[in-house]
Amino acid sequence: MTPFSFLHAADMHIDAPFKGLGKNAQWLSEELRQSVYTALENMVSLCIKKKPDALILAGDLHNGQESGIRAQFALRDACAAVVQAGVSVFVAHGNHDPLHSAVRGLWPDGVTVFGADAVETHALCRDRERLALVHGISHRSENERRNLAALFRRAPEDIWQIGVLHCDVGGAGQHGRYAPCSLSDLLSTGMDYWALGHIHRRACLCESPHIVYPGSMQGLHANETGSHGACLAHVDENGESTLEFHRLGPVEWHDLTVPVSGCSRVDELEARILDASAALLDEIRPARGLVVRLIFTGSTTLHSTLRDQTALAELRDQLNADMETARSSVFVWFQDLIPDTAPELDLELLRKRDDLVGETLRCIAEIEADPRTLLEALPDVLDELYGTSRIRKIGLSLPDEEQMRGLISEATFLCLEKLGAFTDAEPDSEAH
Repeated sequence: MTPFSFLHAADMHIDAPFKGLGKNAQWLSEELRQSVYTALENMVSLCIKKKPDALILAGDLHNGQESGIRAQFALRDACAAVVQAGVSVFVAHGNHDPLHSAVRGLWPDGVTVFGADAVETHALCRDRERLALVHGISHRSENERRNLAALFRRAPEDIWQIGVLHCDVGGAGQHGRYAPCSLSDLLSTGMDYWALGHIHRRACLCESPHIVYPGSMQGLHANETGSHGACLAHVDENGESTLEFHRLGPVEWHDLTVPVSGCSRVDELEARILDASAALLDEIRPARGLVVRLIFTGSTTLHSTLRDQTALAELRDQLNADMETARSSVFVWFQDLIPDTAPELDLELLRKRDDLVGETLRCIAEIEADPRTLLEALPDVLDELYGTSRIRKIGLSLPDEEQMRGLISEATFLCLEKLGAFTDAEPDSEAH
């Protein structure tokens, strides 16, 4: 067979609003909103540079059915530029941009849009030579509950075949059970490649045949960490496919763990954070910037300070002011500060005290030795809470033994804080 290639992208969410970033981050909202358009421009540039035979877009290209005029024209112009470069474009609509919505009509000539009533099949050609068959179907509405994968069938022709679908495979993500299906549903169709959309984190569900979520083209919030972009698939003369990820999103979200053991002053903490963020920036080298969630770990005398929400907010403002002063062509923005620290305490010494602090720690030690005793008691204590229909609906369950150990540790320091043990453990102030 003739080798060919195609670029697989999905979940652009053009015109996503990026709300909830804080009153001091208006400029960041604009940066993130523009980043989606930049990712779209980068996709066009990649198509022009690599010249794949097709661009396959697997849904949720717009963030909503009433997408703005700028977004509609941007996608139209991007597709027109790709078609002008000699690349065929295939589009399947998703739950955010269902076929019967306000954004359905702005497709230029040369773009194939799959309908929503049945799976449609179109040939991918190069100079009139048929390279593959592309099967696809769009979401009919924003609440598509059909198992659309079950509608696909491989054509009897001896030719490479691609399925295009915006779907949730086996509850793989947290974006809603739209067009739900199973991995076996996809495998049973006989497709050589599945170009999926809906899950915003890049994932390959199967290597042979390739069943791929390319992820969102630009990370949209703090849980969409790392590089985002599209997958370029190369199919060789033997029909074997290989994948090549291309980074398109100019702004990336990252978690950054900063050990704070030994820190006793906030300026020392600030220096550690700035050093760590500079190292991360040098490692990642984003096109435009990083939005960072800081996670503090270790034992420190600053534990109480880091547990104070007002102090954390002030620290974040100071850090962002530092980065604003230092930034050049790229930026770092600290969005969330999460303390996972412990106070610098000698628990063995405190446990020997003949007071409420010592008695509390001795009781906790007995529970830590055998947390199953507490686990067995929890159903009776928490049944009224966990037995409610609302809790059952969202799938919360009682903690397991590992989670219980973490909760016990957190409760230990909370008790010590309420009992004043942190203050008692601090060095005596200088006498006057």
